[in-house]
Amino acid sequence: MKTFPLLLNEPPPLSDEAATQLLDFLHELINGFENYYAPQLLRAAQEQALDRSQPDLFAEDHQGLDDDVSS
Repeated sequence: MKTFPLLLNEPPPLSDEAATQLLDFLHELINGFENYYAPQLLRAAQEQALDRSQPDLFAEDHQGLDDDVSS
C-alpha cells in the first residue's frame, strides 16, 4: 500500500476550542472507522505480516549456512 504524506502548507488558524473540537471529531471518526472495518483491517494486517515473514529455514531449496560443513 502506498502512503502519501499529509501536507498542510498553511493550515487555517483555529481557536483553542476549535482545535480541541476538531481533534475530538477526528478521534471519533477514526474510532468509528476502525470499529466498522475491523475484520477487513485485521485481514489486511495478517496478510502484510505473512508477506514479511522469514523464509522457511527447513525448505528443500534453502541456500543458508550449513552448520555441519567444516572449514
